[in-house]
Amino acid sequence: MNRWNDIAIVLQDCQSGKILEKDYQPKIEEQFKLLGWSVYYGCIESKPELETANTSIYPDIVLKKEGRRVLPIELKRPTNRLKKKNERQLFSYMKQLELRVGLYIGEKIQLYYNAPDDDEAPHSVLSTRFEPESEEGILLCDLLSYEHFDSTTLENFCKLRLQKERYEKKIKVEFEQQFSPDNVVSFVKKLIKDYYSKECIDETILDKEIQRIVLSANYGSYQKHKGKAESKRYTKYTLNGSKPMYKRILVLVAMRLYIDKHPQATYEEI
Repeated sequence: MNRWNDIAIVLQDCQSGKILEKDYQPKIEEQFKLLGWSVYYGCIESKPELETANTSIYPDIVLKKEGRRVLPIELKRPTNRLKKKNERQLFSYMKQLELRVGLYIGEKIQLYYNAPDDDEAPHSVLSTRFEPESEEGILLCDLLSYEHFDSTTLENFCKLRLQKERYEKKIKVEFEQQFSPDNVVSFVKKLIKDYYSKECIDETILDKEIQRIVLSANYGSYQKHKGKAESKRYTKYTLNGSKPMYKRILVLVAMRLYIDKHPQATYEEI
């Protein structure tokens, strides 16, 4: 069952109500109960003491499974803006517990991974705001459900996410270097020439015709429209006077209505 939508609605209300951090923590713990983490069986530790060489530190929440601490959580008010010191607090809990994954919950939720193959600070590999139907939120709920939770699986997920992020950055840099507007025009013209060269056409004729081609390139211009496209994901719609619904729910409701009215319909017709 998708628990994310219920969680997102509750945390949205917390943001709009300007709830205090001390009142926010019980709300967060309630959401983990929805995911199967039991207070009775000691699966949710609230501000446990962790002793370091010089002092003690107190994570806001630590999740436990089968008696072992598996995930530290740094909690801030839902109106908080993530700061470096918030990250450092979470990283200190991860280090003290010898865990590679940690969770930040404030104005958004972020999953951090401490990669063993570098000396950098832990990397954010998943981030989502409290929006129903958020793909990242639904994925996070799947990863953090008590029934299916497994530290190795979670680490492998984070490792793959980080590898993908690094690859995307690498490709982005290569494209920016290799496919600048001037380079793209030269590249396309070379492709055209190579294609027609297979037909043994006189090269001077090819060069003459290629010179007549007018090309322009503007690498990265699509990013100007990204915010507009992203906002469309959260548009709500009504059906036959219903309450506003997100697209995913709307499709399901529409299919159910159709099947109710056409019980003999075949799969192809539906």
